[in-house]
Amino acid sequence: LKAVSRWIALIPVVSILLKHCNKSFLIFTEPHLLGVKKCSAHHQLCCSKKSNVSILVRLDNYLYGEYQKRMDYYKGLIAEDLKDAVEFRKTSAAETDSLNAVKENFPVIMKENMQLQLEATYRKNVQSVATELKRRLDYLKETEETKKRFEKEQMLKFITEGVEKEASDRAFKDKYLQNAIQTLKGLQVQV
Repeated sequence: LKAVSRWIALIPVVSILLKHCNKSFLIFTEPHLLGVKKCSAHHQLCCSKKSNVSILVRLDNYLYGEYQKRMDYYKGLIAEDLKDAVEFRKTSAAETDSLNAVKENFPVIMKENMQLQLEATYRKNVQSVATELKRRLDYLKETEETKKRFEKEQMLKFITEGVEKEASDRAFKDKYLQNAIQTLKGLQVQV
């Protein structure tokens, strides 16, 4: 009964195997009997009940081994697919975690970017104020220097004109000459 249940489970595998070997096929006569029929030049081999058991055991072992190989192959494919699925799941989890981290940190990042922009704008404004202040201070300095130079020139001009006016006056010349002559005479007497 155990062998029959294995055979029923192996029918798809047996049919696949029989497609590959053209000369053999199975004949089910009764549930507990299995016979092998060879079709080469009308040569038939029919098994009796006694010989059928040993053939059945050998065939059962062979087919079960083939079944195990086939199942191992499919298990390998399934394991490979599962490995790919697990790897995909890990990468998906990593991507999800990174996306969640970006979502959580996005307001912080925006705030930091805004602060950086405000700081850059502040520095630019401070630089323009410093430049404008320097320009105005230079203008005031130049204006003060020009004013002092103008006052100095006017003072020198006023003094020069006053001296020239006095020196050109005849009474001043006579008085100055008289005073100079007396000073010279006084120097001669003392010497």
